Amino acid sequence: WVIPFIMASSGVWWLGFACLTFAWVPEPPIENEMESLGVADSAKLAISELKKTFGQVTRFRTLFIYMLAYFFFIDGINSVSALAGIYGITVLGLTIGNLIVIILIIQFVAAPCAIGFTMLSKRTSTHYALSFSLVMWVVVIVGALAFAPLALDSHDEYDIQFDWDMDGDGITDADDDDTDGDWYSNAAETEAGTDPLDPASTPNPNPSRWLQERLAVAGGYVVSVGDSTYDRGLSQSNEEQAWASEWSNLLPLHLVENEAGDTIYEFDDPSGPATAVLDASGISGFTATFDEDSRFSMSVRGGDLDGTIALGDDHPTSLGDGPLDFVSDAVRDAAWEPLGIGVFGQFLMLGCMAGALLGGSQGLARSIFGQMVPETRSAEFFGFFGFFGRVAAILGPLLYGTLTVIYDSRVGIASICVLIIIGSVMMRWVDVDDGRRAAREEDARNRGISLESE
Repeated sequence: WVIPFIMASSGVWWLGFACLTFAWVPEPPIENEMESLGVADSAKLAISELKKTFGQVTRFRTLFIYMLAYFFFIDGINSVSALAGIYGITVLGLTIGNLIVIILIIQFVAAPCAIGFTMLSKRTSTHYALSFSLVMWVVVIVGALAFAPLALDSHDEYDIQFDWDMDGDGITDADDDDTDGDWYSNAAETEAGTDPLDPASTPNPNPSRWLQERLAVAGGYVVSVGDSTYDRGLSQSNEEQAWASEWSNLLPLHLVENEAGDTIYEFDDPSGPATAVLDASGISGFTATFDEDSRFSMSVRGGDLDGTIALGDDHPTSLGDGPLDFVSDAVRDAAWEPLGIGVFGQFLMLGCMAGALLGGSQGLARSIFGQMVPETRSAEFFGFFGFFGRVAAILGPLLYGTLTVIYDSRVGIASICVLIIIGSVMMRWVDVDDGRRAAREEDARNRGISLESE
């Protein structure tokens, strides 16, 4: 119920502030007001106005250059906002809970930074402040390429964990206070000078025969998944569900019914009892399934297979196969591992930087456009501006998705950086003063005012 509640509360938030806007913000006077039109007439008028707008490119040259630059950089910015969560989960291995916490923290960064960009634009210019924010967006995306989970260095960090259970009581030896199952705790045996790992060595020299017989055939592996693995869960894709079905005798799984009414596998909750492995001989074969199609890792602790590990090529910590993985690998070795900064800290840094830029860059982009739009044709140009933004929203995700399928997610996110770079370069040809002059001249023509005296 948490996710639906969050979405509903967001809707209430938007509705509440929209109502305040309608109630408190006065409607500006409308120049050249028209009578209401029907659907067909409105469509004809819209098409004719679009033709008129496109036909006046030379008159509003600076404005159209800016709109083209806006097309690229706003698509990149919006794509980063839309795809950051996907990137965090698929590439960095974050959980939904991690993302919610980070997004909450970002809100406390975004508001003051938006005010900061307003102050920067007043001290310098709106053009400079926007250009600076676009350069910083490029830095953010390049930084995202350098993020990588730390290498797994302990058994508990692996996704699927096999642990030896000497006495067969369902408690792993690492967590069992009575490892050999002879009814004497490890501490008591150590104090008495007996071996806590040998059921034949006990403080009582004559242990019961039935206990000796039971422990003689005891011993086996139990399996569980890590907390973050449980949070991410199994994919409902056919490939991963088929893999789970094939190895259901080894994995801690149960069947549930999804929203579509299909029966699927899910991992058992690791906070519950571990699952006993009935046939440990299959663990070696299971290890071989961690190939290029696997996003999981596994580790064995104790028993004859102690120290066995496997890492799928699609696991977040597995680097080296992608065209840009060398960046993440180098930065991980040089910075993240020496500093001990995991993926949560890395993504939090990225989120705070993006949050600091998001409100400022979007607000500045609209501000520059508003300065170069004739007041007498504001509805026409802002409608065109909005249309441009909607069309731009298609390119970034399409580019990201295509390159992710062909290469990987890091190449996909790098392509978003290219869009912002193109927009940033085009901003060099945007002369805001020239755009303002063209807007004033257009207003003067429409109002029948001469500018010769100015």
